[in-house]
Amino acid sequence: MPRKKWPQVLAATLLAALLSGCGHLLAVDTRNPPRAYAPSRAGESLAARFQPVFLVQNERPENSIGRVKAEREPGGGERLYVDPKDPAVYFEETSFSGARGRYTNLVYRVHFPNTPYSLVPFILTAGKNVGIMVIVTLNEKSRPVLVTTVHTCGCYAAVVPTTELPRDCLPEGFREGPIRVYGERLPGMLDFSGKGSPRVLVVLRPGVHRVMDLKVIDGEAPEAARRIDAPLVPAGELWRVPFPGGGTTSFFHEGGLLRGHVKGSVKPWETILMSWMALDLFVGADKAFDTARTKNPFYTSLKPWNRHASDLWDFPAFLAFHGFRL
Repeated sequence: MPRKKWPQVLAATLLAALLSGCGHLLAVDTRNPPRAYAPSRAGESLAARFQPVFLVQNERPENSIGRVKAEREPGGGERLYVDPKDPAVYFEETSFSGARGRYTNLVYRVHFPNTPYSLVPFILTAGKNVGIMVIVTLNEKSRPVLVTTVHTCGCYAAVVPTTELPRDCLPEGFREGPIRVYGERLPGMLDFSGKGSPRVLVVLRPGVHRVMDLKVIDGEAPEAARRIDAPLVPAGELWRVPFPGGGTTSFFHEGGLLRGHVKGSVKPWETILMSWMALDLFVGADKAFDTARTKNPFYTSLKPWNRHASDLWDFPAFLAFHGFRL
């Protein structure tokens, strides 16, 4: 082989190795059945009735939903981490009033150990203790009218109406085609009619935990999936995570520059590449949901002038920002 060709051959070989070595991080593994994190037991409460099922495609640890835990480190420090062997779905309930009545938000939050670091494919959101929230909005008849999904950093927010929402509450010019969310395509509307025990199935992309599909199912889990119990846990427990042997700590920083952010969740690639755009050094870092408590807006738009208008905690303002007229 001519000597001039060696650099190209070497580069191609390295690229092929990277692709073969990292491509599985995002690809769906069809050799094994997916895992369905489903309610651990039936219940009559609204929280139990509408608890989403999270469908996870691959067996790798970073794709496992876990419980937040804490341990003490030598020297007096602490480490907060997500235990993939102990699933949990954190839950809180909020409410708000609109021009057409009063609504209830059922807020479900799950966390994963990490999003892996990878150059090929490049994973911008790599970091630890990452999470996703699913918010089911109920009307005064306890019927779901909206399903909102978002990463706990505020990224990739999507609001999907249901067939229970009156047409005049939809944004002007609304079309029922797929909703495009930075490369993913979600249904434009969810049909809750004709099902005895409807709940949302949230299909997650491996590695990056992106919501790649939403469906309405009747029951607790798809038959083709391996069911895993995921009990509901009060979201308040994230503020008082127990240490082995006694004492508690918070999953969130409660002071300083990182106030309101998840401990250990700073995303270096997002800080380097996107902080200038959002005027936020910690853009992409996961957060507590309660803006009133943290004074750190749970913004869902990178445009600095939309920081408060897109704050998910102020749900009526967030809906108005997206054109909904509830």
